[in-house]
Amino acid sequence: MNLKIAQALVLNELNKHNLNEYTFEFSRAKRTKGQCWYIQKVIKLSKSYVELNSFQVVYNTILHEIAHALTYKKYNVLGHNRIWKKVCYEIGCNGERVNKDAINEYNYFYKCQKCGHIIGTYRKLKNVGNKFHKNCGSEGRIIKVEREG
Repeated sequence: MNLKIAQALVLNELNKHNLNEYTFEFSRAKRTKGQCWYIQKVIKLSKSYVELNSFQVVYNTILHEIAHALTYKKYNVLGHNRIWKKVCYEIGCNGERVNKDAINEYNYFYKCQKCGHIIGTYRKLKNVGNKFHKNCGSEGRIIKVEREG
């Protein structure tokens, strides 16, 4: 998605929900897609996340963060709880904690030797030979795989 469009969407949603005390910033985060900083009154989106993902995926993340701001403002409640989820549904967000449709740009890839499941990480795993795939137990030893291309 285009960064300028994402910024305009955030500012529009802040205005629409009377959250004019909040500002917006892009971040360089890789693991965090969006953030709502309650005390500082800032909504942040990962620049790389926005650039990699579609309008629908990014817009849902924007609504996710707006729901945090609204939940804090209206109910003085933090986190991903039933009140936050209710606010999500009210404003059109899917209410999920993690967007399963999002594209991530991982730095390292590992594979389970038993089932072949690929695991992407932003940081290099230490002691790879001693790591196991949680679904396969002791038979699912994790090995490093090289990136293609």
